[in-house]
Amino acid sequence: MIQNSHILGLDPGSNKVGISILSLSSGKIELINSNQIYLEGRSLEERLNFLYNYLNNYLSLNSVQEIALEETFIAPFDKKAGAYKFNLDAPLKLSMSRGIIWSLAGKYGIKVFEYSNGDVKKAITRNHQASKSMMINAVSKIFGKKFEEDEADSIAIGITHLIAKKLSMQKLA
Repeated sequence: MIQNSHILGLDPGSNKVGISILSLSSGKIELINSNQIYLEGRSLEERLNFLYNYLNNYLSLNSVQEIALEETFIAPFDKKAGAYKFNLDAPLKLSMSRGIIWSLAGKYGIKVFEYSNGDVKKAITRNHQASKSMMINAVSKIFGKKFEEDEADSIAIGITHLIAKKLSMQKLA
């Protein structure tokens, strides 16, 4: 990985998206910018179109070398209840947002890296099963400011990617 390259951390959804740009400079992780974007539109089609246009514009204005995403998590089937513990519609809608991200990555020639939910939690809190509030607090403590939920997730995903890249570079050296 080239020092000072910009990594785009994304936490996509069908209603809001966490977005952040981080870099690794002299071994230190820097937060360039971050935000939680609320997707405009009443219908899913309108919100996905908003996401496409927003990210297309964002990528055209920001030099990003890599994108870091969290893998889609689907809770295990609960045999006792005979069902999943959540609505299966949610991961399907999430996949639509992820498809937009992958498509734009292809358009801009950006490589996408994915990390499991547990790996992100472990990288940030050292606890594979950390709660959402633990994650937000850890990210806020790292950078000394408060973040919204999806914004903090995007930063955590970006940090996880930078740590993984740094470790792989050390193994090669």
